[in-house]
Amino acid sequence: MGGKLARLITVIAVLGLASGCGSGDDEPDSSPAPGGATSSASAGVVSPPGEDEEADVSVPECGGILLEEGGSTSGEELGGCISAAMVAAGSGVHRVETSDGESQTVSFRWNPDFEMSAEGGQAVVIKGDDGWIRDAETGAWIKGDAESSDPQALMAGTIVELVRVASHPEMIAATIAAADTWTIVEEGEVPVDDAVAERGWLFEPAGPMEVLGVELTDYKIWLTPDYLGVYAEATGTTMGQTVTTRDTFLEWGEPVEIPDPEAE
Repeated sequence: MGGKLARLITVIAVLGLASGCGSGDDEPDSSPAPGGATSSASAGVVSPPGEDEEADVSVPECGGILLEEGGSTSGEELGGCISAAMVAAGSGVHRVETSDGESQTVSFRWNPDFEMSAEGGQAVVIKGDDGWIRDAETGAWIKGDAESSDPQALMAGTIVELVRVASHPEMIAATIAAADTWTIVEEGEVPVDDAVAERGWLFEPAGPMEVLGVELTDYKIWLTPDYLGVYAEATGTTMGQTVTTRDTFLEWGEPVEIPDPEAE
């Protein structure tokens, strides 16, 4: 369990910007997150887009970041911008791949509670305050309870809460803010074929970063002109575990389906 937990923490630290956005509250927190991230309401978007609506990702938090080759921005400003843009999009889908061969597809939305699911590897579903993991042997869903005396429920609760932390805009902003400065390297093609966009603006931090006790190196983020993720990758090391994580964003602002473990 220790090795798996170290690996999970490493991936979560790498994917602070990539695991969706939201909390178990009825709606996003209206208080500012580190770096200026705000709720969807304060960002100018009242609710997630419906099936016939387009996502509005024009957010004031990004107004101070000029997209030009060789430019730079602070980690706080970039973190606040990215997290606010994700909140405004309302939903998304991304694929997470690691250097040890695991791959998961993660979908998330507000409806109005935060909901997300991860398929492939360890299956996870979060709906508001509740969360489940799927037992690899039986296929049954185990509801998480971080205070339970049942070892399975306790393990599920630990995993669910770690995923929930990584999914919050505050974590997204804090991860990016761990670097004092980010450089805008160039606008160019992303290194995958099926991302939400073929091209993006490449941002790199000034040096190694540390998040949740994880040292992050070789961090790269490609963003759309609306400051939404296209692709990201980084290598994280903690407790003797080193994992390179690659995150490909497949959709923004489209309707997504989240399984209901209680209905199965």
